[in-house]
Amino acid sequence: MKKKIDELRHEGIYFYLDDFGTGYSNMERIMELPFDIIIFDRSLVISSGKSQRSEKIVENLAHMFKDMEYSVLYEGVEDDSDEKRCKGMSASYLQGFKYSRPVPIQQLRKFLPKA
Repeated sequence: MKKKIDELRHEGIYFYLDDFGTGYSNMERIMELPFDIIIFDRSLVISSGKSQRSEKIVENLAHMFKDMEYSVLYEGVEDDSDEKRCKGMSASYLQGFKYSRPVPIQQLRKFLPKA
């Protein structure tokens, strides 16, 4: 699988590890497969807002990934507080209801600006 991912990456396709911090999206997967972007699950965004200890753990994980040349995407950013905290924790990208609710595919052309 790693070989196929490498071939596709060479063609310009990016690979995301979704829901890092839950289930099968763990450190073993990151060490096994060549991802480009690590998506931190909403549960980590929530936890990081509950205590300084949790925030430091999430921040250090994100910083480690950045040092290893991964991009970090935080999912589930819902308000200004989440946004500010995630930006301070090495965010490359932010995603969540603060920016948009899910958009049906039929409305996507209206949602995106014209190039």
